[in-house]
Amino acid sequence: MKLLLLCLLFAPILYFAFKQKKWYLYLMVAFVGILPEQFSVRLHDSLPLLTGSRVLILLVAVFWLIERIKTRRLKIPTSLLIFFGINIALAIFHLFFDLDELKHIAILVMERALVILMLADMIESREEFERCIDFTILACCAVAVMGICQTVFDYDIASVLQLTETMASVSLTPRMGLTRAYGTFNAISYGCYCAIMLLIIYYRLEKTKQHRYSVAFALTFAALICTFSRSSWVCIAAVFFVMLVLNRKTVFKRMLPAGGMAILLCVVLCLPQPKLAKAYIETGKTVLNTVISVLPDKLFTPSAPPSESVTSDTEEPDVDEEETPNTDKKPVFEIDKNFGLNDDPSYSRMAQWTAVEYMTAEGKLVAGYGYNAFPEGKLHYYFDRWGAKWSVAPMLDVGLVAIITEGGLIGIGSLVGLLIFMAVYAFRKKGARGSFDFYRVILYMIPLYLMLNFTSAFPNGGILWLVWGLFYAYKKLDTEPSAVAQDACLDEKSVS
Repeated sequence: MKLLLLCLLFAPILYFAFKQKKWYLYLMVAFVGILPEQFSVRLHDSLPLLTGSRVLILLVAVFWLIERIKTRRLKIPTSLLIFFGINIALAIFHLFFDLDELKHIAILVMERALVILMLADMIESREEFERCIDFTILACCAVAVMGICQTVFDYDIASVLQLTETMASVSLTPRMGLTRAYGTFNAISYGCYCAIMLLIIYYRLEKTKQHRYSVAFALTFAALICTFSRSSWVCIAAVFFVMLVLNRKTVFKRMLPAGGMAILLCVVLCLPQPKLAKAYIETGKTVLNTVISVLPDKLFTPSAPPSESVTSDTEEPDVDEEETPNTDKKPVFEIDKNFGLNDDPSYSRMAQWTAVEYMTAEGKLVAGYGYNAFPEGKLHYYFDRWGAKWSVAPMLDVGLVAIITEGGLIGIGSLVGLLIFMAVYAFRKKGARGSFDFYRVILYMIPLYLMLNFTSAFPNGGILWLVWGLFYAYKKLDTEPSAVAQDACLDEKSVS
């Protein structure tokens, strides 16, 4: 039954893809971002998993190389050459200490560099560019249905894709007795994926004004809510708030039907699963408690009147609040006892940054520990609230900590350099105020990516490399006069 439902969900993607000349390209952009790591076979313990995504990338690479051999033309953007050159050189350095770094090099070349280069090179028109985005949205909607079913009906359609046990197979604890939607990921990664896709869907909604994208937005929004991933909620809300402030008329006009459908769908889902309403409320309360807990106490504590201030030299001096912070601030909203684990995530998130302090003391700050630092037990956190001692990291759910500890200053520096390049280029080339071209998507996507990886962990999801690849494809098309002329008369059509 699950296999039949999965086929029904993926059938539209396959149908529309095989109608196109570049069917292999559209299958890649649809499935690379959603196929789980568990959809794989293990050839050997020393080799990377042969995942469905990697097989698909290799298939597309065959068509791409055949075309490149015919034309004898290949241009690699300098910014990409620098970024991947630095990271491959860093991986070769770590290879002297750990042979597992061979897996990292394979992933860098095949899953990341190759995906970006092929997208930038194979997309030859604005119509193809927009169609690629439509296929990512089609795939997103299919996974959104899976995620909603996981929470509302406790029914996992995606389980038929899980052929191999990996670290990603570990599921998170329930919230309010409900399974957290995880799609083909885990709940935290899926929340980040949904947040990224909401921005992509809004781009197509703004460009086409078609309500089919409002439906896609509503489905993805409902799936995001069902993840109960507070960091993703807050990050995407912050991005849309900024968009609303900067361009309130257009954003409000587009978001009114999409937002209305999303809210209505969330309410309707409470009918088959009455626990959802309580889960919405309790998760929202923990979000407010977390936000309030990181704000200064003086915003909520009124100052003492002048007549009550201490003036006598014999009295005890006032305690400096900065020297003795209130780390156990009482939550403003009381949380239901059945909420689940980690009702206050702010402390555990901040404690994970102490791993950088530990690696500095070990002399690893410049180059990091290398690939798989966390699974190999190289990361250590200092929990001053729970025993005041260094301990091996039991979890890693801050993406920036993962990047810094694996690649050190060199790794994080190369990433920041690439993001700065994309942001500066997008800012210079963005359309007139009020328009929402793909450059503006990138200008919002980069802060969203950084916020998600500060509050959560999604440093290397497949959808991210697709987005960066689409940026370079858009950049290439923008410099070709024929593509610009084509875009001016493009009849907006969609496959989703």
